[in-house]
Amino acid sequence: MDRKQLALACMLMALAVSTGAFGAHFLRETLHVSARGLEVWDIAVRYLFWNALGLGLLALFPAQKSPSKLILAGVLVFSATLFLVALNEHLPFRSNWLGAITPVGGVLMIAGWLLAARKFWKQRND
Repeated sequence: MDRKQLALACMLMALAVSTGAFGAHFLRETLHVSARGLEVWDIAVRYLFWNALGLGLLALFPAQKSPSKLILAGVLVFSATLFLVALNEHLPFRSNWLGAITPVGGVLMIAGWLLAARKFWKQRND
């Protein structure tokens, strides 16, 4: 078991809960972010949550360390860009262009999960 990766996954879960609560309360009630902005925020939180959970599970299998780095990079790029896009109207700079970078995070997550699947498959057949 990779304790550092498990701790990182727990920190990402805490971040997912925190950003979810922030979106549900502060963004909606105080900043009055648009419905579309809240939807984008929720997507970022959902991907952060599920990938943090997955990283925690992968921590139980030490051979999965390299895919975990791809997944981590992907979820951070994906969620961070969506968080900034959701806040576009409240930032001192335009952040909606970051939506063009979001798919890079998605590709990194997909690559990481496929690499993890490949490693599990090869372990099973060795």
